[in-house]
Amino acid sequence: MYLRRFVSPHGLPALAVAAVQVGLGAVIMLLAAPFVATSPVHLSWPVVPGVSAPGVAGTGPAYVWNTNVVASWGAISASTVTYLTPVVGLALGIAVPGEAVTWSEPAGALIVLAGIAISQGRVPARRTKSSVKAGTHGNCLSPVGRHRAPAPGPRPRRAG
Repeated sequence: MYLRRFVSPHGLPALAVAAVQVGLGAVIMLLAAPFVATSPVHLSWPVVPGVSAPGVAGTGPAYVWNTNVVASWGAISASTVTYLTPVVGLALGIAVPGEAVTWSEPAGALIVLAGIAISQGRVPARRTKSSVKAGTHGNCLSPVGRHRAPAPGPRPRRAG
């Protein structure tokens, strides 16, 4: 939400936004490390590339991609992308090392996918008989977001 509200309207390039986010995180960790490290840290040539490679090859591009997704899809739709991580992990676990699958893993993946579809408004809202009779549609999705139709009857008066 912060990214969508305060950063995206400025039209900054995704690479610059991601670089600042990751850079500020690195500075904070460098400042905190002497106080939170439980043992001495020895930075050697094998350690530095080993720690840097996942950030350069994975986290950095993921931040750039996420910034682009938030700018184009909106914050709420973009946040549902994170729910796909366990589903992808499950699929890779089955495909690559051939892990055993029980009924609960695919069932959980279907629940996640259904939740994403519902939250993005890709599944039409179900109308009940009472909502049709009252002339309301209950909870519905609009371009602005989720809202509840007003309850029928007079509005309560405000005190004062």
